[in-house]
Amino acid sequence: MHTRFASTEWIAAQRAARHAGMTLSAFIRSLALDGADVLPFLTEEDRAVFEPLHHDLRTIGVNLNDLVRLSKQHNVSPDIAIVLSDLQLLLVGLKLELRRLAARPGRKIRERD
Repeated sequence: MHTRFASTEWIAAQRAARHAGMTLSAFIRSLALDGADVLPFLTEEDRAVFEPLHHDLRTIGVNLNDLVRLSKQHNVSPDIAIVLSDLQLLLVGLKLELRRLAARPGRKIRERD
């Protein structure tokens, strides 16, 4: 496979690969496979964060639900109620995305060719 880059794109790709601690070839391969939803760009360390993050999101959701309930009981400003509802939707979206990422199979990213 051959790919063409403008000189500025080439430099940016090299920097990004270096920042990720990967060779340019491994970096581009990982991005291509992740972009095609073939293989995830997640390491085991990334996956180790999922459980505590999911727990934190659940805790935030419980607290947010309590705030929504209290706002309805005490007739708070409609603007605040709208913001709380929007936050609830955002939280649901985050939890769904986290679940989707966690369900994808893991793999090790090659550091060297």
